[in-house]
Amino acid sequence: MLHRSAGNTPLHRLLLPILPLLFIAVGCAGTAITEDRALKHDPPGHAVFLEYGRRNEPMKPGMNRRAFNTVGSSAGAIADQPDPGIVRIEPGTCRITGFSQLIFAPSPDATSTPRPEPGYCILYDRRFENDRTRMVANALAIGDTAESANGVPSRFDTITRFDEATEICLGHQSGRKVEGLYLTHVDGDPAGPSYNRPFAQLTIVRLGD
Repeated sequence: MLHRSAGNTPLHRLLLPILPLLFIAVGCAGTAITEDRALKHDPPGHAVFLEYGRRNEPMKPGMNRRAFNTVGSSAGAIADQPDPGIVRIEPGTCRITGFSQLIFAPSPDATSTPRPEPGYCILYDRRFENDRTRMVANALAIGDTAESANGVPSRFDTITRFDEATEICLGHQSGRKVEGLYLTHVDGDPAGPSYNRPFAQLTIVRLGD
């Protein structure tokens, strides 16, 4: 009878029993690398900025920048607020939703305050703030038209990719005749509804790289 020594056993026969273990090890390593990349380059997160009615802030003719005074919620380093009217977003793809609302509160002794025109909000890159034409042309989002006199908010919903850290602002305009219009308004009662409701909100949710 012919016997074959272990030293002469073909290599593929030696590897057969351990091949499943090798595939499992490679698969686990690949999953770990993918998860590590996700944590480094695609961190989950969100941020919510609000502007509550803490004072009477009259509307000015033309574009008015909202000034967020409260962080409603935040998770992950996706955005911060270097200034009440500026939000800095880190690179990545984000869904951004929000609204801006005005209130019409003419002086009680005013007899002929004109009814304000409808307006809208606009989310824009701060670099174009002093150039109205470029601001609108490069707008990140423009809200729907809203009846300013009736307190109807202008809302928007957009998905945007930022290739670099970018400072954004939310503005609102309602034409030139803005007498009696306010960005925020309080009724004098710190516990009243106007003091504890937002007149503007910006919600940022990171979707990925």
